[in-house]
Amino acid sequence: NCLIFDKYLLILKITLAKYKALRAIETGQLTFYEASGIKLSTDNISVNAIHPGGVNTSLGSQNKAWYSKPLRLILRPFFRSPLKGAESIIYLSTKQDDGITGEYFVDSKIHSSSSYSKNLEEAHKLWSLSEELVNQTFDI
Repeated sequence: NCLIFDKYLLILKITLAKYKALRAIETGQLTFYEASGIKLSTDNISVNAIHPGGVNTSLGSQNKAWYSKPLRLILRPFFRSPLKGAESIIYLSTKQDDGITGEYFVDSKIHSSSSYSKNLEEAHKLWSLSEELVNQTFDI
């Protein structure tokens, strides 16, 4: 029994580590969108981030772990349809230009993001790192 418990504990730790990494990536993306929004705002170009919510797609269906199928079945009622997930994307891509840029949208409304993603110093560092990684400077 102890060995089974250790296996579940290891799965939980790996899952939490993946979640933390995903959150860090998402925060970095928000920071990048907000920096882009600021840099491009003088050119009348809007740059906003969108979170479609949990969407019921086949993403992850290739995972053959024993818990994948039961987990998908348990979570399915909490996920939205692909059409519902696309609503915010459609809203932002078709709305009139109202000068809103560098924002984070959830369900077609501006949603608050972490204080880190609003940190202009960190946004500048991320922008500079991105330019360095692609070996190109963007004059915007």
